[in-house]
Amino acid sequence: MLCRVFAFAVVLAAMTESNLRRIAREAALKKLNELAAAAGLDRVKTRAGGDEVVSFYENLCNHSTHAERAALEVARSQWIENGGIELPEGCLPKDEGEAENEDGGTETPFPGGEMPVDGHRRLHHNGGKKDFRLRARAFLLTFNSLAFAADPSSVWVSFVQWSKERQKKYGATYWSATMEESLESEAEGRVHLHVYFSWHAAGSSGVDHSTTDGFVFMQVRPRVDVNTEARSAWQWLKATQRGHFYVVVNKVGSLYCDSNYLPWTGRWVPDAHWCAALWRQHKLSHEEYLKLSVKLREGHLRRKADVEAVVAAEADLEYHQEQEQARR
Repeated sequence: MLCRVFAFAVVLAAMTESNLRRIAREAALKKLNELAAAAGLDRVKTRAGGDEVVSFYENLCNHSTHAERAALEVARSQWIENGGIELPEGCLPKDEGEAENEDGGTETPFPGGEMPVDGHRRLHHNGGKKDFRLRARAFLLTFNSLAFAADPSSVWVSFVQWSKERQKKYGATYWSATMEESLESEAEGRVHLHVYFSWHAAGSSGVDHSTTDGFVFMQVRPRVDVNTEARSAWQWLKATQRGHFYVVVNKVGSLYCDSNYLPWTGRWVPDAHWCAALWRQHKLSHEEYLKLSVKLREGHLRRKADVEAVVAAEADLEYHQEQEQARR
């Protein structure tokens, strides 16, 4: 009798373990489906076959950027560790440090730690050589100079006026500008500037320049990040809106911002994963991320729980570090 009870308990435990692993796999697919929905891709059934899941995963990776890499890796690990078919690691989008430039090399951070905006490619001026060409309907300009630190507020007023003049001169539909502290710079008080221009009118071709002469501000040439999204007009618009959002959102170190294309003004709403990506990169404070989460509404409870868990863990880690320091 005892043997039968023991055997039944073993079978029951095995069934419970199997169910838990299945639930974990379905949760992993749910995470991948959320990323697919954000990218405008078809989703996969939670109990789809292995080959179907692999095809779905490869397609999702091909349409994702390095900002989604962490979420993809988490879901992939959860799927495989709970008995799912192997998902290829090689198709994951390149991480920030691996982003290839047009010359086949790797991008390095701009002074201040800035990297190209997702969905955009950096143009290299190369000292005015003929191979430079700025032909685009949406792009981000970044200006960095120690001279800006002498009087940031006056520089900002001049920069806003300059941005409006360039918008009018070249017929841009929208513009967004910001001044931020260069937090990763060793120079005290260093700041940098961003301005994003976009052309949305039907038939507009934007600009076609062979130099950056038309966009020199206070004798400083800009770094140029061009929207290269070409899958569809909708994808181009989303990448453009993400560029504007990157400029106007209140990131850590933001000092000023201005725009004629702000989110939640009747024209557009940012995607939740844009906010989450900046929060993961420590470019948004916990407080600012929660403010954005409330404005996004849908999914706020989950995002709030994530923040609270991180805040508690950080406090606990800080406490233990203080204890260790006291011991030493």
